[in-house]
Amino acid sequence: MKKIFGIAIITAIICMGLVCCKSNNIINPNNIISIQFTDRIKTDRQEIKNNDVKSIVDILNTAKYDNDFNDGKSIKMLENSLTIWIKYSDNTEVTVQLWDDRIKVNGIWYLLNIDKIKKVIY
Repeated sequence: MKKIFGIAIITAIICMGLVCCKSNNIINPNNIISIQFTDRIKTDRQEIKNNDVKSIVDILNTAKYDNDFNDGKSIKMLENSLTIWIKYSDNTEVTVQLWDDRIKVNGIWYLLNIDKIKKVIY
């Protein structure tokens, strides 16, 4: 009995360590080679300066999961104000759609005031 209890405790500690150390990043900050954006006015993709890439990713990773918009109900939104494409060294790309107070990444909604991103971009 003690042996089983000991194994259970060790397993729980290992699992807690894995959960504790798991990254909570919405956007993976590693191996980004470029970030581009468009807005409602300039529809051609524009490159974000290399020294601003980390700032943009850091801001995006402060977003909080939006329970209301991720409840499975249909949502009708106006056109987004910005779209950001993040390209990685393995040629994968993440698209982030931004509204005034929300972002959508891979079909998941997050709460985020995008004013800080606008200040970096413009």
